[in-house]
Amino acid sequence: MSNSVEAKDKIDKLSQILEEHRIAYHVKDKPTVSDAEYDALMKELIMLENKYPEYMWESSPSKRIGGEVIESFGKVAHKYRQWSFDNVFDLEELKEWESRNNKILKKNNINSNPTYVCE
Repeated sequence: MSNSVEAKDKIDKLSQILEEHRIAYHVKDKPTVSDAEYDALMKELIMLENKYPEYMWESSPSKRIGGEVIESFGKVAHKYRQWSFDNVFDLEELKEWESRNNKILKKNNINSNPTYVCE
């Protein structure tokens, strides 16, 4: 960004686009972009908000998780706790994620070699 006005405009635009995609995915169950595209937009927004926090929306998409629950979705009880990758974009971030999880297991005296299922 060459100036803060451009940064504000970009943050506003990304926030609006991400909110529209969030509603399409979580509320209407009709995604308009792939998860990878959404994650790339979110990563760009977070980078800009970190650099220009004065332009972050009070209700920024970077502060929200998910959306309203669709009535047609049933609840599922998982046999094992479900942990998120937290939007991993490369091998280094995946290794950091695994390291954090191993620390949690150790802290809770769980001595196991976890297995992973990825989508």
